[in-house]
Parts: sequence; structure tokens; C-alpha cells
Amino acid sequence: MVILNEYGDKLDQTKSARGSNVSNQRIDDLDQACLDAVTEHVKSNDHCHVVDLGCGSASQSFRLAELGAQVTAIDLSIDIEYKHHNGIYIEKDFRDITAHDFKSSIDVLYSQRSLHYLRYQEMMNLLRMLYNLMSPSAMIFMSLAGYDTEYGLTYPDRNKKLEDRFTMVSPDMQKKHGIFHPLATYKKSEVFNILTDLGFKNIQVTQSDFGNIKAIATKPS
Repeated sequence: MVILNEYGDKLDQTKSARGSNVSNQRIDDLDQACLDAVTEHVKSNDHCHVVDLGCGSASQSFRLAELGAQVTAIDLSIDIEYKHHNGIYIEKDFRDITAHDFKSSIDVLYSQRSLHYLRYQEMMNLLRMLYNLMSPSAMIFMSLAGYDTEYGLTYPDRNKKLEDRFTMVSPDMQKKHGIFHPLATYKKSEVFNILTDLGFKNIQVTQSDFGNIKAIATKPS
């Protein structure tokens, strides 16, 4: 089987053909940071509502639930095992999510390698709505496809401005990474500006060795 990157990840095709199930293979630094934050939140609060936006096979959702959080898993198709585990899930396209889908405020918003499958403005509309549902001092942990990833370097819309950057990766990258839907790619500065514009503070944006952009930020209290 082809090794996808320097981490040794293999192609474990997602049901929706949107890349590989990396969370089934390892916990990365963003995953761990989210787990650590939820652990602390559960210790000091009676309630911690985590939204896993683009949960895939729900590996991280399971981990978060085991810490004592109430986890709402969101994806086009939710793993049947997760449904039987605690039954908190939303099976929807991101574009169809509304505030009415959530029964309580959000304490932690987590999204790995998912939001880039929306156009920039669609993503902003969704994040703005979710920001308004987040409790004071709530945290966001998210990653997005990087401008300088292996597939970003040959990305056909690479020279377009962010608002217009949304297309399929090159055919060889589609096959290698199992990405068969259009996406947008992001620079560190763009992600920092997005979180700033939404109103987040204490923003930390990093770029992985592979080139994906990871961010952690806090809603003001």
C-alpha cells in the first residue's frame, strides 16, 4: 500500500471519497491538544459539549466521549458503531446545517481536514453561525488543506485569490490521496485572518511538515 506522507499514513479511503481516514491511524498534535483541553474542561465543569465537524469514522468522537464530553458528531454518513455508542449525531451536508440542529451551546469546536471541502464563503457562513453558538471562552481546533501541501503545489487554482480557490486537485493527487471532490487550499496568514475576522482571540496557527494548516483559538469570555 502507498505511504501518503512522512508520518507513514496509508490510504484508508473515507466513505465520501474525501481523503484518507488519518484519525484511524494516529493521533496528531491537534487531536491531542483538543483531548487535553476537553479533559481540563470536564474536570472543572459539569458539562462539555464538543462538536466534531466532519467526524469521518468518528475515531476522535469516541475519544472525546470517553473523556466525559457530550459529543455531537457531524458528517454526511455517521459510523453505525458511533450511533449505537451514544446516539448524538447529525447526518448532513455542511451547507445544510442550521442553528436549530444544536440543543446546547458549544464548548469545543473540532474539525480536522474537512472544512476545505466548502467554498471560502460557505465555510465563513458556517463558522460564523457556529461561533455565535459557542459559549464564552469556548475553543476551536481545526485544520485545513495547506497551500503548500504535496497536492497544493500542483493545485489548478493555486494562483487564484482565496475567494475563488475551489477545484479538484490534479489527477495524480486525486488517486494518491483519495480526494475526489473539489476543495480550497489555505495559507497560514489566511487562516489567522479568518479566525481574527470571526472574533477569536489567542490564535495559534501552524503548518505541519506535510503542509496542512492547523489552528487553535478561543472565543472571548
